[in-house]
Amino acid sequence: MSAQNQQNSPDELEYPHFALIYIDRQGNLRHESSQSIANSRETILSPLVTGEFLRAVQRSSGTVPSHSQLRDKEFLGRYYEKIFLNLQQTNCRVLAKAYVKLVEPRKQVNYPYNGRKIVAGKTQQLDPDETKPPWWPTGVSHREPDHLPRAVHILWKLRTSHGITARKLKAADQPIRRQILPVERLAILDEVYQVREEEEKFLDGVTGMSMEDPMLYSQQN
Repeated sequence: MSAQNQQNSPDELEYPHFALIYIDRQGNLRHESSQSIANSRETILSPLVTGEFLRAVQRSSGTVPSHSQLRDKEFLGRYYEKIFLNLQQTNCRVLAKAYVKLVEPRKQVNYPYNGRKIVAGKTQQLDPDETKPPWWPTGVSHREPDHLPRAVHILWKLRTSHGITARKLKAADQPIRRQILPVERLAILDEVYQVREEEEKFLDGVTGMSMEDPMLYSQQN
């Protein structure tokens, strides 16, 4: 491919037949094809092929946190924020709802987002921030979860106070995994659970941890 064609955007390619998989500048996974094979694009660029592409990206992008970096809270905070950001906001919203339900099954009754709460048998309208649960992350407004700080906080900060572990979060997300789109983003989600499990082992003083064959989708951008 010439340098000129390499600079073209996918929809400007002049070839009569092509199939293309790439990650755009915003970190979004994209599939493109010529009109001649448009009906077969999803078959050609199958989940298997896409998975191999993402694994190639991971190998060229760096590494997940090393054992020594598991000691670095600032680094881990940035890492978790980055990886949830790569999941994209719609997926983070779905996950945050599942996570909140795990931590606070009766949240809407005990800590309603709308601030409407029954006090002494009477319904009162309070400021929504006055009805947030004690564990709610500092500096995050109390509204229906749709942003990554909630997911990061629940994953990373509630192990001691609420017994929240990566394994429990993974179990809690099973009913909604089909809503994570595109399906390749599930690899990103599994990466964060893997890293958090290794961090939990480190916090428990477990040695002999293995970080082999790491997934590196947090490094896409």
